[in-house]
Amino acid sequence: MREAAGALRAGQKVPLLGVRTLPDGSRLLPGTPAHKAQRWVDYQFRHPEKYRRFSFQPDPDWERMYETILKNRPAGNAFEDAILQLNKYERNTAMMMPPPGSSVQGFISDSVKGNPAELVWGQPYHLIEAKARQKLSLSGNLEAMLRYVDQYGGQVELWVRSAKHPDGPTKMSGKLETLLRELAQEGKVKVMYYPP
Repeated sequence: MREAAGALRAGQKVPLLGVRTLPDGSRLLPGTPAHKAQRWVDYQFRHPEKYRRFSFQPDPDWERMYETILKNRPAGNAFEDAILQLNKYERNTAMMMPPPGSSVQGFISDSVKGNPAELVWGQPYHLIEAKARQKLSLSGNLEAMLRYVDQYGGQVELWVRSAKHPDGPTKMSGKLETLLRELAQEGKVKVMYYPP
């Protein structure tokens, strides 16, 4: 924390703070008390204009944002696990939290190329998301990711069920298809089908 405070005083970017792994070497998992505490510490130091004094107790607005991001990301499933394993992608544990006072929604993607320990709002990332739903609409976590790459760059690699899937293909809503088509033309979205 002294290092972070010194960087802030010097007008520099705050380095990564605290632990990124547990004593056994495993990563902090979203929704666990340790993950929540670490993300709250990071968030305060990333936004010193709002948080002038450090607090161990999370701000109620931040806490609601954290819980909303978790609710919008359903628990992992066999489809998601298959996509991650097939492509040798690591499961992401970093949340994309918008700046204080922002009305936009944060999100957490299934994987992020390069597997960064922290995601910084406004930076472009290659996000990977697997959705095995029968019907997929423009909402929740997926909509937040698509809106993010539209504004800040990067790419969403969206995996959905193909016609060869035992439960049938994923059908997308008209609004989602339209946005995916627009973003694909700009190279910001790549829709992939599984199984091939």
